[in-house]
Amino acid sequence: MIGLLICCGLWPTSVAIQILVPSATWQWAWFTVAHLVLHVGMSLWLIFALLYTGRDHWLSRPVLGVIVGVGSLSIIARITNPRHRLLWDEYQLISEPFVHLLATPGPLFWIRSLPLYVGLFIGIGAVAHMYLRSRHLTRAQSVSFFVLGLCLFVISLLRYLLPLPAAGLEYTALGSFVFGGFVAWTLLYSRLFVVAPLARDVALESITDGIVVLDDSRQIVDYNEAAQSLLPTIESETGVAFETAYPTLARTEATTDRATVTYENRQLTVSETPVERAGQLHGYTLLVRDVTELEAYASQLEDKTERLDQFASMLSHDLRSPISIARGYIELSQETGDTSHLDRSVAALERIDETIEVLLTMARHGNDAGNPQPLSLSAVAKAAWQTSETGETRLKTALESDRIVADQPRLQQLFENLFRNAVDHAASEAAADELTIRIGNLEDGFYVADTGPGIPPEDREDVFEYGYSTSDGGTGFGLAIVDSIVDAHGWSISVTDGATGGARFEIRNVELCEPETEASSVVDLEADGG
Repeated sequence: MIGLLICCGLWPTSVAIQILVPSATWQWAWFTVAHLVLHVGMSLWLIFALLYTGRDHWLSRPVLGVIVGVGSLSIIARITNPRHRLLWDEYQLISEPFVHLLATPGPLFWIRSLPLYVGLFIGIGAVAHMYLRSRHLTRAQSVSFFVLGLCLFVISLLRYLLPLPAAGLEYTALGSFVFGGFVAWTLLYSRLFVVAPLARDVALESITDGIVVLDDSRQIVDYNEAAQSLLPTIESETGVAFETAYPTLARTEATTDRATVTYENRQLTVSETPVERAGQLHGYTLLVRDVTELEAYASQLEDKTERLDQFASMLSHDLRSPISIARGYIELSQETGDTSHLDRSVAALERIDETIEVLLTMARHGNDAGNPQPLSLSAVAKAAWQTSETGETRLKTALESDRIVADQPRLQQLFENLFRNAVDHAASEAAADELTIRIGNLEDGFYVADTGPGIPPEDREDVFEYGYSTSDGGTGFGLAIVDSIVDAHGWSISVTDGATGGARFEIRNVELCEPETEASSVVDLEADGG
């Protein structure tokens, strides 16, 4: 670029000196210098255009040898022209409209000019092709070079086609002066060439993450296709400060160098790197990455970790009653010698095994409904009652519609926890003996109500949270397990006051089945210690 700019300055300067010197000898000398600079400049233009447009692989040693060889031959022919007169046949001074040299082309003039025009056209074509391929800032760069390069050709062509004043004058040198001046101005005072052209643009496009380039005033000057897919409006925001165009993504004092933000329903991380050269800040590069899937996966891992933490607590909580029941019947069998009590112990131990399986399922799969099938509410409630430590508490079921679709082990676990919750929250042992639990129908589900102390209204939203309990000795896991089972089935649960006091848990959005018999199911059970 520097060599090309020097040539763009020396060529018109040589032509200007040629006009100012008085003698034909000196004008011829400077005429020769001007054409030597022209040959060097055209070679540099071709090399620059290929490098600028990312075609540096074209500049192999043979190609560079041809460029240097043709240029050298043209320079030698130009210097030795007074001997062979193949490039210019003769020259003379013309006084109108001012004193200038007029050289008559020789037989090899156009052959010598052909490589110059070929190099000019290859450079213009490469830049034009880059314009068609580029989308944003490099378009402004490429169109500038294309127009200025084309102007050089048009001015050169008009010199031979139109009867211009001072016909022997190199008007094309004026075009090169304009070209060099424009490029120098943009390099010194404009940011038009701050961002590298196609060669770097191609590298940006190969990156799957979004790349946004800002200048030193934080205006958007370039971006790749990935950034455009993440920020659809970025094309219209080119030249605008990034903080103005995307305030939610902009760097602030509160964010880190790599912050995660939500933008148009996506989770994006934005990391910023300053672009410096020789200790001077030139701009910033923003790496914009879509981490929506990663964030979702991280959230799933957090959920699994939380479920595993809850698993240990739920395991000890849900195994407490079956273990106590099994121990009690084993001791009773030992005291009385009646082995029939062992059957109840075996049932409790089998319930422990089922509970472990259910809790493992909850830990591994979270809100998984298991294997929902049509079943009897009263039958599952009775099975739960037999494996629950309920003392003298009575269970009543009044179910006109007894069959629903649910997973049997998890529904039994739901009843066990509701039964235990009612017994554990009874005010005293005497109150527990007088406690009655009732199961009944709702239009779209069922309820479980007790005659205990109930749940205060201010606690009803919190009782389903893990670890929350309204009693001093409570673990806070029973109702949380109930809530997870309800969620797994797609049901809903709420707490209200019972008809005769106490708490009433209403479970709705339950899939009901046709009853197997027309008779209502009314069961009154009294537990004798289990």
